[in-house]
Amino acid sequence: VLEHSAATHYQITKTTTKSHEFFFIRHDLDMNRCKEVTHYQVTVYVASEDKQYLGDASFEVMANSTKEEIKAQIDKGIYSAQFVKNPYFELLDSSEQVEIRSLENPLVVAQDFIHVMQTIEETEEMYINSYEIFVNENDKQIINSKGVNVTYSYIDSMVEAVINAKKNDTEIE
Repeated sequence: VLEHSAATHYQITKTTTKSHEFFFIRHDLDMNRCKEVTHYQVTVYVASEDKQYLGDASFEVMANSTKEEIKAQIDKGIYSAQFVKNPYFELLDSSEQVEIRSLENPLVVAQDFIHVMQTIEETEEMYINSYEIFVNENDKQIINSKGVNVTYSYIDSMVEAVINAKKNDTEIE
């Protein structure tokens, strides 16, 4: 659909995230789950007639969108991009496909978080109420109208913790 549009250029970014989630009450695992989601981010570029400007507009396309819905989003993006006045630039071009994969084991990352949480010193007055660990395996593919096709993988992670503190009869989270 993009090849037959009025866009000067385009870029599609597909991000698939497999999330490993662990929910603890105190230090007992209450629940864990895995989920996988995919997002498609599209950017259309429109050059001004004098090639002084290259406008852009980005939008997310849902995986279950129909061809007509995608075309309507592209047309709306092209319309919007015409009003953006970025100085003209060339997109990267490449005829090579690049794939970069080097991931740690997400369960080892989660285990490291659990170990750290278990080593935190607690007292009767201050203790860990609960915590959540999120470890995401991300696969990202970037394709553009000039032949770029790059895929890479990475992990991001975080922990959220609720700490209770009490003094006399007062307790706060």
